[in-house]
Amino acid sequence: MAKRGALLSLLVLFLAGCQSATEPESPAKFSDADKLIGSYRLKATPDEVAESGGLDNLPLLVIDKGFFRLVIDKEESTGGWQLKDGKLLLTDKESKETNAFSVSSDGTELMEDNNDPLVFVKVGVQPPPKSAR
Repeated sequence: MAKRGALLSLLVLFLAGCQSATEPESPAKFSDADKLIGSYRLKATPDEVAESGGLDNLPLLVIDKGFFRLVIDKEESTGGWQLKDGKLLLTDKESKETNAFSVSSDGTELMEDNNDPLVFVKVGVQPPPKSAR
């Protein structure tokens, strides 16, 4: 009986080792800050777009060299940003509060790191003209 218990223990250890060896690797961290420059809109369902009155009324996040601008319902906040450890960090100029966003592997989606995350989708590679700022 002791021999059987020892064999079962070895089998469990072997299977556990095999499972941990075959776990998928975590995705590579996004590292090209220049590819983040552009305009992003809040990701929304068609119903949410209709409720907001159209795509142009969804929150807009503009990332430019050295600064960001976030426009929600005609309220605007600005500040600085940096890419650190694959995360986009936005620091508000007035409140000094920093929000972290995970960046998709291709840099086209930004997901806020919290329990009820906002997701922004890239809609342009150039910031909008000054008249839209």
